[in-house]
Amino acid sequence: MKIEIASDKLKAYLIIESKEELEGKCVDDIVNFAKSSGVVYGIKMVEIEKLIENPSEGKFLIAEGSPPVDGRDGYISFEFDMSRRTLIRNVKAGERIAVVYPPTSGVDGVAVTGEILKARVGRKANHIFLGENVSFSEQDNSVIVASADGNLILNDDGTIEVSPILTIDGNVDVSFGEVNFIGTLIVKGDIKSGSRVKVGKNLEVYGNIEDAEVEVEGNALIGGGFIGYGRGKLYVHGDVSLRYITNQNLVADGNVVIKREAVNANIVCGGRLIAKDAVIIGGVVMSKGEVEVKTLGGAEYSRTVVIIGRRDVQVEKLKKVTAEIRRLESYLEGVKSEIYALARLKIDWGELPEDQERQFQNLIRWRDEIPKRIKQLEIVRNNLLEDMRKAGKARLIVYGTIYKNTYLEINGAREEISFDMKNSIFEEDLGIIVRTKIREV
Repeated sequence: MKIEIASDKLKAYLIIESKEELEGKCVDDIVNFAKSSGVVYGIKMVEIEKLIENPSEGKFLIAEGSPPVDGRDGYISFEFDMSRRTLIRNVKAGERIAVVYPPTSGVDGVAVTGEILKARVGRKANHIFLGENVSFSEQDNSVIVASADGNLILNDDGTIEVSPILTIDGNVDVSFGEVNFIGTLIVKGDIKSGSRVKVGKNLEVYGNIEDAEVEVEGNALIGGGFIGYGRGKLYVHGDVSLRYITNQNLVADGNVVIKREAVNANIVCGGRLIAKDAVIIGGVVMSKGEVEVKTLGGAEYSRTVVIIGRRDVQVEKLKKVTAEIRRLESYLEGVKSEIYALARLKIDWGELPEDQERQFQNLIRWRDEIPKRIKQLEIVRNNLLEDMRKAGKARLIVYGTIYKNTYLEINGAREEISFDMKNSIFEEDLGIIVRTKIREV
């Protein structure tokens, strides 16, 4: 008989050419023979016992080593599908972008000869570079997070960055699907008809916005205008500036600047409407604050409607909110007095009757809840005051001509302009609209 060791040293075989070779042999004899041939690890005692009990010729596995387990390579696991080609991957500041998993060292193996079979150590993850607005988490240095809102980008050189500005070099059209970007969007062409765009910060468009639905959380700067057939809507939570608007619907919480013209447009403005060098013809303009315009209306065009202020509505709301605050403050003082009286009784008597105890607990609850309600109302009041401050004086200033067939409403006072007038300021005074002429310098 003889021993054969596999080339990888993970297996050893006993070769029996004649079963007579096993006559008179015991397990220890086979084990010692294996050891004398260099096999010292992983000897299979059970297999040897079976062979002794049932001798036969052949090749028998009598020892088996432990193979090495190679280390796992390090890798980066993204929270986003970076393989998919897409224009926008929105991330918020603090949001987890990826996790870097380190390589492992692996587990060494043992040959049947007792030699250590070294495991391969895992390789580090492909090199990555942290670009703009990306960093490792302070809590876990294996986690990559965004340090600003923006568009997640993985560059060809492995750099990860978050850009707060997304620039589209051409037009935005329906082929883009809905464009929803958390940061500032710059469009170097037009936003075409049928498009839907939502922007988390500011919007800048070099060209026009056509019949599209656009919402902007910050400010909007339109190099061209907002044009089409009235199927579009532009809603800006901040200020908006554009050259012209035609047949469209514009809502802005802040100021609106029109540089050239507004024709048959519906404009709702939460601040001031500034069109010092522009013409407004047709449509409806509603502004909480002052409206300045070069030319308003036109005899050959449809009726122009301008509604400014409604400060009376805001003042009425302010009165109601203030009165409710005063009522609650007075009620709170009464509640505190009742709590004090019942507390004294509880000290004197040791405990209150059940109905008075229930009343006592209800009063304590009201004592805690009323200040919260007062605080909420104070926020409403402050917002109303700030809104009125931003709007400024409700008046219309026309530096050129206001044409007849223009309907004017200021703080609820109404007037149909029946003849053309130039260089005029219109204000509300005691429920009527008063005109004064602009002084020529």
